Amino acid sequence: MRDDLLDARAVIDWAMSDLPILQKKIDGWRNDEPFTLVGDLNSQPGKKLIRLQNVKPIPAIISAEAGIIVHAIRSSLDFLVVAPGRAQWRSRSKRCLLPGLA
Repeated sequence: MRDDLLDARAVIDWAMSDLPILQKKIDGWRNDEPFTLVGDLNSQPGKKLIRLQNVKPIPAIISAEAGIIVHAIRSSLDFLVVAPGRAQWRSRSKRCLLPGLA
């Protein structure tokens, strides 16, 4: 792999390694029966209406970890977009007009 792509690969590897940990937390939340299904007695004839009751929200740590993983994957795309520009600017001149590519 090219050296300028190693940062992007490291971020993706971290995100992928953290997915099983997140999955265990989600499974633990689901196994705690986070809601109850209740049939509605006032539904239309021939149809059955089912409602959720006693809904427990997803724990904040699960939301936070999912957000961090998504952010990591999106930031790896930034590395991939910037890599060709860095190589081009370095090969043309030592003077760089775009600070992000320095």
